[in-house]
Amino acid sequence: MRFILEDSGARLLAATREMAEAAQAAAPPGCALLDAEAAWPDAPAPPAAGAEDDPLLLVYTSGTTGRPKGAVLDQRALRANAENARHAFGLTAADRVLTLLPMFHVGGLNIQTTPALLAGAEVVLLPRFDPEATFAAIAAHRPTLTLLVPAVMQALVAHPGWAAADLASLRAIGAGSSEVPLPLIEAFHARGIPVQQVYGATETGPIAIVQTREEALAAPGSLGTPALHGAARVVDAAGRDLPAGTPARSSCAARISRAATGTPRPRPERPSATAGSPPAMSASAMPRAASGSPTG
Repeated sequence: MRFILEDSGARLLAATREMAEAAQAAAPPGCALLDAEAAWPDAPAPPAAGAEDDPLLLVYTSGTTGRPKGAVLDQRALRANAENARHAFGLTAADRVLTLLPMFHVGGLNIQTTPALLAGAEVVLLPRFDPEATFAAIAAHRPTLTLLVPAVMQALVAHPGWAAADLASLRAIGAGSSEVPLPLIEAFHARGIPVQQVYGATETGPIAIVQTREEALAAPGSLGTPALHGAARVVDAAGRDLPAGTPARSSCAARISRAATGTPRPRPERPSATAGSPPAMSASAMPRAASGSPTG
């Protein structure tokens, strides 16, 4: 956290009271602390609408190949991403989303949580993941959708309470972040819950390739197809398009188009943070492939 606060030049850090000690330790000089609970007004004034190209989020990548890098997402990108989610998950104002993944990651924040708010749906937040607490929250709050990662799916399936857990309210779950093993998908399908896989990157909002509920049931383990406001290509090592049906090879790469989702802009002081080509991704992670790769 200290690195991200310093790297981003943050001047204000808002924290809930249970996180106050950690926030105090992480805040660099010049970064003021704010009690998030005390500062929240009873009736906040509506914010200004802003322009589509106004920066809205500075989200950090997972840093799997080095230090995390900040990606700037504008309002256009967030709206397009939300529309991608609404189309893929069928989000409406009647839905209730259970968010249990950390929202400092673009997946936990933007795959279902912010799209649900745009749709007028209700969002239930869990402070942290725990299998028993998750089962209890599903039974009590009756969410229609939630987003999981394979490690969380495995913890739920392996828990003694899995077989008896009341999961009937869930219309589907989203899954991503890493390859989702087919046995985990099948375990949820056996409970009548389709697993809709999502593929993308921090820079793409993140939704770029996604399954609909129908695609999840028809092709378990597939990643689906390009999102409503997305595009994808399968190319060879020289960047040439490959014909449909070409077997995926490790020498091939897929590039996700940012044109439709809004281009994340580099911060002036760090032009390499998000500039350049869209991230290169394994062709095995393209639509209708047998397995998936990370989201975020």
